[in-house]
Amino acid sequence: MRTFDELRPVTHDSSGLQRLMNDHVCEGPCLDYKREPYRNNDHEEARRDATAFANHRGGFILVGVEEDRTTGAALIFSPIADAHQVANRLRDILSDLIEPRLSDIEVFPVNIADGSVIVVQIPPSDKNPHAVRIATGRYEWWVRQDRSKREMRFDEIIEGIRRDTVRREHIRLLEAGRTAGCIVQPILDAGREPSTWSIIAVNGQSITLQRQASSSEVTLPLAAIAEITPAAAGRPIQVHLNRGCIDINAQEDRWCYLSSVSQEALSRLEKGRELERARVANWRATVTPHGEWPAENLPFTIVRVDKYHVRLQGRSCANAFPIPIDHIRQTNAMPESRTMNLELDMILGCRTQDMVGYLRPITR
Repeated sequence: MRTFDELRPVTHDSSGLQRLMNDHVCEGPCLDYKREPYRNNDHEEARRDATAFANHRGGFILVGVEEDRTTGAALIFSPIADAHQVANRLRDILSDLIEPRLSDIEVFPVNIADGSVIVVQIPPSDKNPHAVRIATGRYEWWVRQDRSKREMRFDEIIEGIRRDTVRREHIRLLEAGRTAGCIVQPILDAGREPSTWSIIAVNGQSITLQRQASSSEVTLPLAAIAEITPAAAGRPIQVHLNRGCIDINAQEDRWCYLSSVSQEALSRLEKGRELERARVANWRATVTPHGEWPAENLPFTIVRVDKYHVRLQGRSCANAFPIPIDHIRQTNAMPESRTMNLELDMILGCRTQDMVGYLRPITR
């Protein structure tokens, strides 16, 4: 269980928490365990933990769970007494000195034997990057990275602010053009007139469209929108999508392709952008199989990045090895060594006969 949406159902009741314990689910990009509540001198640390999740993909902090220090796996419950009082105090801590404010955060106790576990639910934010104002008056920006957090780099902060500015402008244009209708580009069939959609709803993360003369609706992530041409002189608004996040199934109605613009496709697009930036900057790449699978972290040259693969070439290899971007669990930038580490899904360690030839030189 890795994503925010996968973890949400199992963190709201005692049976779900018990499954996390029985399965020894590990900490990760969307999950953190705390054996005991934050102390009075840990308020800034609590805000750093919460904003790190909000600035990444959302996540959960479970207070009252002890983990294995080596693997991060859940070991035993450490029940919290006076849980409602502790939860209220933590909620107050996280409502102050964070800018922009974490408006959708939830803090609540879940009863277990001999006490409670306090669940801090931080959904993916549409207002990031969020900063923590510390006692000296300066600001800190943090982001979740696997089982821990790190301070955001300057370029990440600037890019986050840029994306937030673009998102706000897109929302403004979509709201202003609701009555004019909407055409979504790219047009997939040059032989047909583009379909006009009605804008049903706009929120901080998505837009809901309904095809005119049809009852079918589709929800489109705002992150998939590259550009918007405003409505003018009776013409509908035009929404231009990032082509990299569109998967077209030729067997389906081509005008329903919007349903293929998924979070997985957006994640692939974002990883591809990070890898392309690393390639242009002449960074090297290292590869780490995820899980208990030993590997020597050999440096590779990033040869090419396309929609679905990154191609790496070793110093002693004539061929470039294609790694599917969907199998890259996360990318970790290390500016001090000008290296991008690619952490692969554990499934790659189980493939022997049918996996592409890059696997053997990576693990040698």
